[in-house]
Amino acid sequence: MKKVIIPTSINIAIDAIDFDKKRFYWQAKLLVSAIYRQFLLDKDNVDFRNPKPFPTTFFEALSTSNGDLRQVKRGIEDAKILITNGSYSTGSKITAAFCKSYVLSAHLIYNHPVHFTQFEGITRTDDRVAFTEIKKDLKMVTVDDAVFNYIPKLVEKEIAKIKIGTNITRNMITIKINGDEINKHRSCWLAVANRKNVGLIECKNNFYLEPVLSFMAKKRIELEMCYTFSIENIRCENFYASRNSTNNRLDHNLTGLKRELFKYILLDGKKTTEIDIKNAQFAILSNISTFKLDDNFIENAQNGTLYEYIQIEMKMSRDEAKQYMMIALFGEVRSHPKKLKTLFPKTMKSISDYKNENGYKSFSILLQKAESKLMIDGVYNLLYKNKIPTLPIHDSMRVKACDYDTAKQIMIDFFNRKNFKCELKSK
Repeated sequence: MKKVIIPTSINIAIDAIDFDKKRFYWQAKLLVSAIYRQFLLDKDNVDFRNPKPFPTTFFEALSTSNGDLRQVKRGIEDAKILITNGSYSTGSKITAAFCKSYVLSAHLIYNHPVHFTQFEGITRTDDRVAFTEIKKDLKMVTVDDAVFNYIPKLVEKEIAKIKIGTNITRNMITIKINGDEINKHRSCWLAVANRKNVGLIECKNNFYLEPVLSFMAKKRIELEMCYTFSIENIRCENFYASRNSTNNRLDHNLTGLKRELFKYILLDGKKTTEIDIKNAQFAILSNISTFKLDDNFIENAQNGTLYEYIQIEMKMSRDEAKQYMMIALFGEVRSHPKKLKTLFPKTMKSISDYKNENGYKSFSILLQKAESKLMIDGVYNLLYKNKIPTLPIHDSMRVKACDYDTAKQIMIDFFNRKNFKCELKSK
C-alpha cells in the first residue's frame, strides 16, 4: 500500500472525532489529504483561505460506500476541519451550474508548526507509476536530510521577491474582490490601500489588498508546507509518473519540485546534474518549418541567446525579457507585448495567427507536445536503453555527475541525427 501524508495538526483533529466505526478515521484522513493536495497544486500561489469547488464525484471517487461518505463528511464538517458555505446550483437557462466550495480549517493550517504524519493509502505505489520505464529510476531517488535546514532559507528567498506598494511597477493591476476581477491603474489601488490602511501586494504576478505583516506570515507557512510536502512524498516513496493527456508531457514527483531543492535530491546515492536546452520552447519553435519566423529569432533561439538578445535590444533585464516571451508563449494575442512585434514581426504574426485560428492555449500545447516527442520518446528512451539512470524534467535530463559527459554526447548525437538545432547547458 502507498503511504499518504497529512498535516499532523489535521491528523490529530480527525483522531479527536467521535466516529462510530474505526474505518471512518482512515476514510476521513484519506478524504482530507486529497483535498489538501488540491490546494497545493497552486504551488507558489497556494492559499488555503480561498475556497475551492469540489464536485460530488470528487468525494465519491474516494469512497466505496455513499453511506460511509455521508457520515465521514458530516464528521469532519461538524469538527470544523472541512468548511463550506453549502452554496451550489444545478443551473438554469440564464445561470451556470456550480458545485459547493470548501476550505480546510485556517486554524489547523496556519496556527500549528509545519509537520506531516504518514498513514496507509488505498493504492499500491506501483499503480501510480503508469510510465513504467521510469519506475527503476524513481526507486533510486533519495533525499539529503539537509534539505530541511535549507527550506526555511528558500522560503525567505521567495518572501524577499514579494513587492509592496510603490515598489510595484506594473501599471494596470487586476485584483479579485468578492469573486469579481477588477482592473485599475496602480495609483488607484495605492489610494485604496492607503484608505483601508492595508498594503498593495504583488506575489507571483498576483495582487492583493491585505495587511502586510499577516500576509507575509501566511505566505511563509504556505511556502514551507508546499516545499516540505513535496520532499516528504519523495522520502516515503509515494511516487507517481504518467503522460499528461493534454500535452503528452511526462509528469512525476520531480517535475513539479522547486528547482532550488534539486541539490538535495540524490540518484543512486549521488548528486545530479541537469542537461538543459537553452530557451527550450523557442528553440523547438525555431525548428518547426511550418511557421514563418524572423532570421534574428531563429538564430538566437537556436544559439540559446534569445533572452539575452531581447535584453540588449529592448534595454531591459533578462528576467523581464523572459517574461515577455512567456506572455508570447502562454498569453492571449491581445496581451502580446508590442515591442516583441517590432523586434520579431514575422514570428509574432505567425504565433498570433495560430492562436486566433486554434485558440490561444493551443500554441503552448503544440510546443509542449513537440518537446515531449523529442525529449521523452527520443532522448529519455535512448538514455534508458543505454542504462543511464535519468530523471527527465520536461525539456531537460537530470543525471548523476559521473554520467554527465556520456549523457550529453548521446543527446548531441541524437539532435544532430534529427537535424534539431539547439544549445545545451548544464545546471
